[in-house]
Amino acid sequence: MNDIKKYILYIGILFVLIIGVGLFFFLEKEEDVVLPIPVKLENVPSDLVAVADVGILEVRVRGPIKLLDELKGQDIYYAIDLSKGNPGLLPITVSKDAIHVPRKLSVVSVQPESLTINFEERLNKQVPIVADLCGTPPEGYVVSKVVVTPSVVELSGPYAVIDQLTAIRTTPIDVNGLTETIKKEVALAIKPELHIEAISKGIIDVEVIVEEKNVEKSFDIPVEGKNTPYHYVITPSIINIAIKGPIKIIEELAASQEKLQVYVDLNGLKPGVYVRKTAISLPLDVVLVDAKPEVFTVKITK
Repeated sequence: MNDIKKYILYIGILFVLIIGVGLFFFLEKEEDVVLPIPVKLENVPSDLVAVADVGILEVRVRGPIKLLDELKGQDIYYAIDLSKGNPGLLPITVSKDAIHVPRKLSVVSVQPESLTINFEERLNKQVPIVADLCGTPPEGYVVSKVVVTPSVVELSGPYAVIDQLTAIRTTPIDVNGLTETIKKEVALAIKPELHIEAISKGIIDVEVIVEEKNVEKSFDIPVEGKNTPYHYVITPSIINIAIKGPIKIIEELAASQEKLQVYVDLNGLKPGVYVRKTAISLPLDVVLVDAKPEVFTVKITK
């Protein structure tokens, strides 16, 4: 019985050894992989902007599978020292020897084998910031004002690009369905392909003020007399008033004019003929734009 157990144990150990050796040879087996390696431009003169016509190199690396898998997570790039750059085009020959990989790995090839650096004069410029609103508030509401803080930003980039800029937009702000004021922090909508950057604050505070839509409408309202025991006649008997306010309130007044009151205060006046102005009573949030006529003749009789 003990011999059987020993035999089973030996078989198990042998099996583990075989698996281990197989795994070792598998991981040490060499293969080729193609990795995308970014081009990094270093030591660019402060008065210049450098742009490479190729941003990613395709680098073929050969070595053990395990090391190749580990390589994919490492920060590898192709650095180009541009400390002696001058305005214009600079051709660069890509050297595979400049790409450093761990021991037991080798760089087989690099594509493309050359690239061109374009040096442009750098320009700094302050431009206004414009909030990019998308969508629309519901019916009866309107964006009455937009406050952007800061209102300007200093941008830096290629002279040809910056010189043409008259403003810079924010990332889109959705105002669809808004019925009240909102405040948001947004970024500048800077396109990477333009190679520009914000020197100052990159996060922008935007306040979008939403109010009920104001409309203007004219009404013909009878002129009444108040505070007199006598009979009276007011000429003309109708006044035309133009008022402005939230659309909902104006629509309500158009349906029923009970809240629009125009009168002449006759308190203390004895029978006779008088020239008087009217008092106009309006609902809250409604303002008087115009009223015609301005004066009325009042004839008071016993």
